[in-house]
Amino acid sequence: MSILMGKINKGIWYHQQPTRDNDNGQFYVDSSDYEGFCGLVTSAMGLQYFVPNIHALLYQKYGEIDFHPDDDRGGLKEHDPFIYNPRTTYPFEDFLGHRYVGRHVTMTGISYKEMKNIFTGVDADLPEYECKLEWVHFTKFKEYLNDGWLIIMNSKQGGGHYILIVGWSGDRTKLDEQYFYVWDPWKEPLALKDSEFTYVTELVGNRNNLGTAKKISAYKINGKKFKQIFKDQREDSTAFAFKLLPVEYPKKVNNVTHKGIWISPSELAGSTISRFMHMIANKGITDIFYSVKADNGQMNLADLNDIIKEAHENGIKVHAWVSVLKDQKAYSSGQYKTLNKAGWIDASDSKYAKYFLEK
Repeated sequence: MSILMGKINKGIWYHQQPTRDNDNGQFYVDSSDYEGFCGLVTSAMGLQYFVPNIHALLYQKYGEIDFHPDDDRGGLKEHDPFIYNPRTTYPFEDFLGHRYVGRHVTMTGISYKEMKNIFTGVDADLPEYECKLEWVHFTKFKEYLNDGWLIIMNSKQGGGHYILIVGWSGDRTKLDEQYFYVWDPWKEPLALKDSEFTYVTELVGNRNNLGTAKKISAYKINGKKFKQIFKDQREDSTAFAFKLLPVEYPKKVNNVTHKGIWISPSELAGSTISRFMHMIANKGITDIFYSVKADNGQMNLADLNDIIKEAHENGIKVHAWVSVLKDQKAYSSGQYKTLNKAGWIDASDSKYAKYFLEK
């Protein structure tokens, strides 16, 4: 099931924790070995939502440290298949536990207080980011999700289980007509019946500037049922909300010296080249990128000289651009190595490179 862009109020992140449905990670176990580890994994996922390169930033700061050589599991070694980085000796979740909680976390889970230590510790270690933390009342979840926060909530599963609230949709005022999107590190259906949730495997949020990640999973849970699984751990109907933002945003550019547009022959249809260039010059355009070879493989050179002439008369520079490996004409010819994706040529094909350069 896919959720269309913009339908969900917040909710997108960078990698999926390996579990039973995604059998390629160290947390794929049919046992209770990692009971209690949910707090670390949920915190790690939330951190990566805002800081996608957080592993590299923290590993660069602390280096190759084996945080748990003496516990019953031992330190992870370079030959272990699921290590995050062969130059390090711990996965990210273990790092969070040892660095900010102060212990190796397995059967004994972490508390909200220890979870807060993780976020305040990361905040102190990454001066380029500012972390905001608040205890949010259940009735304010939607408001905070709308404002870009994520929420870690304790649920009643197994006596207490941490899950990440990544979004909501539906009616703002009617609980039974709204839905919450829950990322569960173990992909356990929170003791829900099949009729009480929808498993969404490609969750798409409305943070358009960040793109989307495939096979992101979440449980879409009706508001009434969601309220039932809420565990009031602090006995004040609150959960842990957080947001990390850069301390310094890119400064606004006041003096823009160049403005460019990409155009193809179809964009010139219905207008003379002279009229088109005059129009875009009045809009402040200084550069155009004109398609002389589209992904259908056809060359579009007929009007290029006239385009250059009229553009220069209007003070506009012309850049000819080409589609390189997506080449339907070459793909259909059967003369070149292709990829499974329709229309794409294999970049290693030297014969195609020669054909392209000659063109």
